[in-house]
Amino acid sequence: MIAAEWKALFTKRFLLVSIIFVSFIPMFYAMIFLASMWDPYNHLNQLPVAIVNEDKAVKFDGKTLDIGTSLVKQMKKTKTLDYHFVSEKSGIDGLRKGSYYMVLKISKQFSASAETLLTNHPKMMQIDYQTSQGRSMTATSVANGTVTALKEKVAKEITALYTQELLNQFADVGKGMTRAANGSNKLLNGSQRLLNGTAQLSQGTGQFSKGLTDYLKNESKISNGTSELTQGLQKLTGAIPNGNVQIDELTTNLPKLQSAINQLDSQVNQAVTLSQPELTRTLSEIENLKSELQSLEPLLSQADNNTISQEISTLVNQQIKTTDAYKNSSSSNQQSLLQAADSAVSSEVSQLNFSSYATKLTTLIGQISSFEAVIKNAQNELVNLQTNVTKLNQANNILVSGAVTAIKKQQTGLLQIKSVLNNQIIPGSQKLTVASQTLTAQNGKLERAVGKISTAEDSLYLGATKMNAGADKLHKNLAHGSQELSMISTKRKNSQAITTPVAVNHKDVSNVPNNGTAAAPYMMSVALFVGAISLNTIFDFFGPKKRPTSGLAWWASKASVLYTLSFLQAVVMFAALAFINGLSSSNALSTLVALVAEAFAYMSIVAFFSATLKKFSPVVILTFMVIQLSSSAGLFPIQLSGKFFQFFNPYVPMTYGIEALRETVSIGSSATQNVLILLGITVFFTVLTIVYFSFAKRKNHYEIVS
Repeated sequence: MIAAEWKALFTKRFLLVSIIFVSFIPMFYAMIFLASMWDPYNHLNQLPVAIVNEDKAVKFDGKTLDIGTSLVKQMKKTKTLDYHFVSEKSGIDGLRKGSYYMVLKISKQFSASAETLLTNHPKMMQIDYQTSQGRSMTATSVANGTVTALKEKVAKEITALYTQELLNQFADVGKGMTRAANGSNKLLNGSQRLLNGTAQLSQGTGQFSKGLTDYLKNESKISNGTSELTQGLQKLTGAIPNGNVQIDELTTNLPKLQSAINQLDSQVNQAVTLSQPELTRTLSEIENLKSELQSLEPLLSQADNNTISQEISTLVNQQIKTTDAYKNSSSSNQQSLLQAADSAVSSEVSQLNFSSYATKLTTLIGQISSFEAVIKNAQNELVNLQTNVTKLNQANNILVSGAVTAIKKQQTGLLQIKSVLNNQIIPGSQKLTVASQTLTAQNGKLERAVGKISTAEDSLYLGATKMNAGADKLHKNLAHGSQELSMISTKRKNSQAITTPVAVNHKDVSNVPNNGTAAAPYMMSVALFVGAISLNTIFDFFGPKKRPTSGLAWWASKASVLYTLSFLQAVVMFAALAFINGLSSSNALSTLVALVAEAFAYMSIVAFFSATLKKFSPVVILTFMVIQLSSSAGLFPIQLSGKFFQFFNPYVPMTYGIEALRETVSIGSSATQNVLILLGITVFFTVLTIVYFSFAKRKNHYEIVS
């Protein structure tokens, strides 16, 4: 029966030519279809898209920022797509007519929005683009990918720009922190000088108090002496006789007067000698202290609790943000932690009441100035007192030494002496008494001033101690913060690393050179199924050329032709794709074996339904083909299809045929399991066909075809 089938085939030339032509259908189907989509992504530079750039350049940090123009230049340079730089109206018209597959518009405020990203009202950098999915879903996907890449590129550049700017600001903050640390060091030195000055003031106040006590003791003697002097002079004046009767009494009292005046002069000189050095040294110490305090006054006046608190809070917050506790906390806990740190720093710094210290220091300087004036006044009064007493003593010596002789020589001299006493010596003595009383009145003020200075000195010392401790703590924290900031690198490579901190390394375990190679398993499977349908349409698989001897012989006669042609279809198609389209396989022999197994499986299925259903077979076969095309995961993973198609996926032969070809063409793994499944399908439908032929022979349900 096999020979009869082949003989009948070669005797009918039209049938032979038709069968030969049909045998090439899988080749043409796969070759032409794959050629049209062989490497479309390598021709994206021929995909026309319209670019509308309306961006306006702006100034940012002293530099011109023109992102739109920069993007246009990069597009012209790379030519990834067929870019057309047109107006918005031309782009929209071209998209509607099909001249462009995408219109991308860079807004007018694109660059301007970039400089607002760190303001209180940041604006998004707007890119608008339009596509037409109705014309090409693939082109739309390409456009979406292009816009996404463009967005990532712009975002990366803007992030790098702002990151570099922030790092530059970090460097400035570090320098400012260093200057603040140096300033706090000056403040620390000043507070130490203030502390030392208050100690010196305390020592000087003690010395002055002692000197003042000694002076007050001597001052009472001086006051008593001036009173006695005035009384003695008055007695002397009254004792001077207006005539000769009292001359002897006068000459007797004059030496006593001279002795009293000499004693008074000695007491005054002693008091001045004891008090003047103490007053001079005290004035020198007060002037030095006043100079030291005045040099500290600007430092305390310029100290700002808020500035210092903010600087320390910024440093503390930066340190907290580097801790694991902060990173592992929720956003609300992080905020609470930062607020608690700010509150603690503010509380600590607020205790350093620089304004109060400055006010107290100013008040103290004023009190010291007043005290200095009182001491200078007292010093001047002492000098005046000493001068007057010295003049009085000189006049007394002159008077007494010559008075006796003069009295003896002439009575008129007594009148002259009495005149001198009344007109010069007694008024001078009275002035001396008034000066002494004035000086005595100042003693209470001096004592009260010393008490106030002592009280202010204690308050100042306590404040200076606190300020010194706070300044020391502030200096250490600022120095530590400056050191920490100095360790942060702010170079361009750091901003680039922050912008792209993650490096992605992609490795494809089954790389294919182009889209055609990836789609080849699916298209070859479809082509083989179409080839099986075409052969069974032209060749009568049921009608025997002579009376069959058995169902097996009947099947063998038909299978010898169809399976031979199926084998030729697989071989010719694979050869054409390899040599014409350039298909490369991981294992060419395994690919050919898989193609033949798949061709036999499809042929056995189509032949069975053609033999059993006859003219109704196309309905079943085409329905089966549609189910296979949609359920075999040819173009997309089956997980992306609906539940209906996922259900049929394991039950259609094309699933195993496509998977076998993917393993041999692209993946490079073994296709043995899938090939065995295809051969099992072939055997199963072959057995069914032989059983049906045996049944038809036994029932004589056939007609011999000549």
